[in-house]
Amino acid sequence: MPTVSIGNVGQLALDLLIANLECEQIGSIFHRGLVPLFGKNAFNKSSNRPSTALDVFVCEKHRLLLIQFRTAVVKRHKQEFTSNLFNWVNDLGIERLIVLSSLDAIERHDRAISQPHQIYFKQGATKSDSSIANELRKRAIEYDDTSKTNTSGYPSEADDRYPGSGLLPELLSNSDSLTCSLTALFPYCLEGDNRPQGAMLASFVLEFLQIELKSEEPGRFSIELEMDSETITLNIFNVDDQVAETFKKFKKLQKITSSASLVVTIDNETNDLRFDEIDGEAIIRDKPLEEIAEELIAEYLPKHVLRIPHVKTRDDRSAYPLCLIWYCPQSTQTELNMKYASLRPKLIEMVNPQKLYQVSNHEELTDEWLAEELDM
Repeated sequence: MPTVSIGNVGQLALDLLIANLECEQIGSIFHRGLVPLFGKNAFNKSSNRPSTALDVFVCEKHRLLLIQFRTAVVKRHKQEFTSNLFNWVNDLGIERLIVLSSLDAIERHDRAISQPHQIYFKQGATKSDSSIANELRKRAIEYDDTSKTNTSGYPSEADDRYPGSGLLPELLSNSDSLTCSLTALFPYCLEGDNRPQGAMLASFVLEFLQIELKSEEPGRFSIELEMDSETITLNIFNVDDQVAETFKKFKKLQKITSSASLVVTIDNETNDLRFDEIDGEAIIRDKPLEEIAEELIAEYLPKHVLRIPHVKTRDDRSAYPLCLIWYCPQSTQTELNMKYASLRPKLIEMVNPQKLYQVSNHEELTDEWLAEELDM
């Protein structure tokens, strides 16, 4: 379920999931704390069934219950509403509760500014599942809400630690009353057209739940949602046997005595994964990172670079960490950066890198920069 938060990212993501997971609306929830809403059906314009402030959908195929919020909860009723909601979730015997939200990008800390398309997660106060957390850390960053302080130097209120997230602080602080685990997923964003962020969050949820959506077009998966005669497309990428085999060969190079790199790109027409080559070779050996960047990576186009450097540690040992570097220039189209953001969890799943980095400045793509980041 989403919270009504800045940019409506959670709601947009859930709309995409509802529209494409063969969901059926089974009811609506009314509560005095919800701002009333009554309007035309959001998914079927010919339907007489209205959309309300809180609609409930079920996906029997994937055993999912999806709760779509369309209005906020009145502040004085937040505690009562959260208590009633959690009691209902407990009565249903829900195994896991996932909350989709967003945070105000104006309040970003330094690390978040350098990683503008990153998904963050936070687990509830109790009954947290360590296996879920370990899986999420491969794809997302655990949100540190203890670093937020007010001007007096004391820990700030929950609403300040999760700026613009709507009901999220209330859900997290009361999660000890749940009999299931609670996991919140959220990016930073600003007000405006946040459809790409919604698509990125929906893609993350599908990857996390290991759900594949197959289209009629071979080799390409997509999600489409009609909204005011426009189409949102969420791409899930095709990896053919040759590409998969190249990834396997590359991973085996972690015990070599020289560097190796793969530059991963996306075919914009087919969404197939491809490798940029030097001298006809996808796996680039013994070449400095700055030379690879100069030859293969344009300043205005995003890429993913897999890099295995040969590093001498402080105690004079040799190390070969597998690094995934996401180059996401600010000058490129947001939609293109979001496409590469959606690919990142897939690459993490396939190659299991030890180190994750994100760079927006082309000049930073050097071996010196990577060595400083590794700090071994």
